[in-house]
Amino acid sequence: MRSFQDFLANELQSQLDKLSNQARFVKMIVDKELAVSNRKKAEIIEELRQKKFWPFPKVAKAKATGETEDAEDGANDEAEETTTGGTSTDYDYLLGMAIWSLTKEKVGRAHVLIRI
Repeated sequence: MRSFQDFLANELQSQLDKLSNQARFVKMIVDKELAVSNRKKAEIIEELRQKKFWPFPKVAKAKATGETEDAEDGANDEAEETTTGGTSTDYDYLLGMAIWSLTKEKVGRAHVLIRI
């Protein structure tokens, strides 16, 4: 029973970390502290690392849920190795966000969700 509680606590913490990163990412774009338009993905990823955004690798998540084969195939096919390690898909949870989510209203809603 304790391991299930630990799993749930880790999963909730991971979701909170991801939401916090997404809210900070959107806020930085809205405040013009981060530009993603007309830039190479590798440059944006490097800046995200410098600004201490957390990577969320798809393969690691898939391994935790037992779906390794599909995730590894996709990671090998699509992912490019970046110069500082990791893959280009580690930040897809940020870079894959819909453009309409980059509004002040979305930042406000994300901050409310994080406080709950």
